[in-house]
Amino acid sequence: MGIVTTLIGVMAESPELLAGYNTLAEQFGESLLPTAAKQVVLITASVANGCEYRVAAHSTLALRARVPAEVVEACEQASRRWGRPAPSATPAFTWLTAAIRAHC
Repeated sequence: MGIVTTLIGVMAESPELLAGYNTLAEQFGESLLPTAAKQVVLITASVANGCEYRVAAHSTLALRARVPAEVVEACEQASRRWGRPAPSATPAFTWLTAAIRAHC
């Protein structure tokens, strides 16, 4: 038995939305990105959306995937430095992805 997060619970009120989310999540999971890079993407998205719960969850998963702690910390601190929305997350995302690939 799994856990139903608040996000999934809210989306369940719209079967079409939930189906779309699940399809996107499945495709992302099957992408060729290494697990560590996927977690950086998910931390970055969680920071951008201001979802501290998801930031914490994906940070934990990133550390388990051997993403260096300093990279996880940089992802977590991005919103605190830039505020929301970030002026441009692309350079930081590119740097973080390169840093992770160096450790994969």
